[in-house]
Amino acid sequence: MKESKSYVPPRAAEVIKAMKSAKGNKTLVANRQVTLLLKEKTDEGKPRTPETVLMILTKVRKQLSKEDGNLLRLPADVMKGVQVRMKLRRDEKKKQYATMDGKDYSYLIKKCVEGLESSDPYAKTLSLCLLTGRRTAEILGAPCFKKSKQAKHLSFSGQIKSKGLKDAFDIPVLGDPAQIIKAQISVSTKLSNDEINRKYAMGLSRLVKSWLAVPTVHTLRSIYVALTFSKFKVAGDFNDKEVYANRVLGHYSFTASGDYANKVKQVKAKPRKKSEGEKYDDLLSKV
Repeated sequence: MKESKSYVPPRAAEVIKAMKSAKGNKTLVANRQVTLLLKEKTDEGKPRTPETVLMILTKVRKQLSKEDGNLLRLPADVMKGVQVRMKLRRDEKKKQYATMDGKDYSYLIKKCVEGLESSDPYAKTLSLCLLTGRRTAEILGAPCFKKSKQAKHLSFSGQIKSKGLKDAFDIPVLGDPAQIIKAQISVSTKLSNDEINRKYAMGLSRLVKSWLAVPTVHTLRSIYVALTFSKFKVAGDFNDKEVYANRVLGHYSFTASGDYANKVKQVKAKPRKKSEGEKYDDLLSKV
């Protein structure tokens, strides 16, 4: 499958321009750009995290020569912190998926299918989260589902943590696809992620405990993985629940399961020595 042209965020474009127009010692220019990225704040006025800077640098690196791209590195101590935090997140995910094993959550499917017809937008949103495995901000954002050629699947294009990915990808669903599309359109808004969080987070947090007896809204994604794994896993998932979760939850920027399977096979193959740029890209895929 031919990949679409990668989206380049405005801030990344500025770094690319600075590197391409640099004269003399490009290492100094690269270091200055990285320092600025780490000190700057986002449009919302919040500090930019090292993980976000890492994503920007990865986008930049793809537009530069290998030599210039490898000059753009996070300081060693900052990079170490990123690696530690990512490992903690991966370990937490493994624990979360492990706690789902052996538990019967199938009763939630019926409850949430019925919830699609609820007049309560909070109940309908939680139902969609469980049946599709998507985040609340994705469900409550713009319409994001379309029909898929695969049975019991939908084409999803509203990924929040997309790493710039613009293509839609197919996801398995635990209800009638047409009913899910209709329900999601009925709760969709034009609010920003922060506005959605401020307006809905508290109500959803309370309802997921009282109505579904689930500790957190985010736990619904793990339950979705547990409920869909045995039925929808493919050869490229290597019968590994974490690998499967990365694919269906959109943690990797691949537009089809075939592309994803090929990439995973490369990772599983005998490792070779990688450039600094490739190491950054590997770390980014785990964020």
